[in-house]
Amino acid sequence: MPMEMGDGWTHTGAGAGHLADTRGARINTDFNTSTKLGLGQAVKLNDQGLLDVATDSSDVYGVTSFKSATQGWTLSAPHDVSWDADDVVSVIRQGQVYVPVNDDVSKGQKAIVDTDGYFKSATGVEPADAGDGKTAETGTTASTVYVGYFRTDAKAGETAALELNLR
Repeated sequence: MPMEMGDGWTHTGAGAGHLADTRGARINTDFNTSTKLGLGQAVKLNDQGLLDVATDSSDVYGVTSFKSATQGWTLSAPHDVSWDADDVVSVIRQGQVYVPVNDDVSKGQKAIVDTDGYFKSATGVEPADAGDGKTAETGTTASTVYVGYFRTDAKAGETAALELNLR
């Protein structure tokens, strides 16, 4: 029997912050939070070396990982799960991770970070030169670079697999 290819082995709608594929993943686990952070949320490092919510794509350090059941949450309220201030958080910097999306997204679309640290499609956002050879977003907020590509479709409020490679 041939092995199934494509999305046949993926689980669409998996929990935020869970890896969508373990191959090539790079996760750092040595930063504390300065504030409460959601699962699968984009974060940046502040001047004190603590994790804060990334409010655009310009300075994304990574995506917060899931929290295991041993870290104080129950299956009855997984949507209330978050990282608390001063927690040591695992941050995904490379690979495929499930993230909450604010708008409908489609597989293959470029991803940017919204003002709340969650993700949306860059479709319809006018590209501009970021000055470093990367494409950037322009608009009413600060210019931001694309952080990755969506690997699955998702509706607003669901999770989508995001492929990122932050260096």
